[in-house]
Amino acid sequence: VLHKRLKTFMRHMSDISKELGKAGAKVNSVFSSFNKSILPSIRRIEDFSAQSDELEELKVDSSLEEDSQ
Repeated sequence: VLHKRLKTFMRHMSDISKELGKAGAKVNSVFSSFNKSILPSIRRIEDFSAQSDELEELKVDSSLEEDSQ
C-alpha cells in the first residue's frame, strides 16, 4: 500500500514540475514578445506624436531563466 501511495505521490510531483516548466516558458514568451514587438510599436507611436515623455521604463528585463552571460 505504501509503495503504491509513493508512486502516486511521485507522479503528482512530476506533473507539477512539467506544468511549472510550461508556465515558465509562457512567461518568458510574454516578456520576449513585449520587448520585441509591443515596445518598439510604442516607441514608433512616441516618435510620431507630440509626446515628450518616453516610456523607457516599460522595458521588461526579467525572465524566469538565468542569464547565460
